[in-house]
Amino acid sequence: MQNNNYTNYNMIKSALLTVTILASAIAVLSVVLVLAATMMQQANAQNINENSTSQATATTFQLTATQVNGTYLWVDNNSMYNPTLMLKANTDNTISVKSLQNDTEEHELVVQSWNNQTYTESEEIEGGSFDEVLFNPGNNSSMKYHCEYHPDTMRGTIQVVTKS
Repeated sequence: MQNNNYTNYNMIKSALLTVTILASAIAVLSVVLVLAATMMQQANAQNINENSTSQATATTFQLTATQVNGTYLWVDNNSMYNPTLMLKANTDNTISVKSLQNDTEEHELVVQSWNNQTYTESEEIEGGSFDEVLFNPGNNSSMKYHCEYHPDTMRGTIQVVTKS
């Protein structure tokens, strides 16, 4: 009888150890999957920001505040996210900014030098409103733009090109 109790005790102990090991493995796998999903989302957002370049040189640009996977970004007429704008040097360029109809968040375009000197800024836009800024970049080679309220995600570069 004592031998049976000892055998049953060892079997229960072995089963509990197996269940504990399996539960730990599942917990670790869950953490790994959550981290992998987070890293994929961050990489996707970075690709959206880095792979958007407007190739055309123009004097009028339109940027619309939009949301992609919960992140605010600027989008141009060619569906490019946070595009690089190619402005003509020593020319009045127009940058139009627009908010989506049901967007209750405020947005404001700010154009700055790389050392954060503000050249121009739009009025605040929200709920389908829009504004335009007339901007002459002079001979500067490049600068940056961003949203006053979403500077980490709604941002891009301005390249200034010489008129041909």
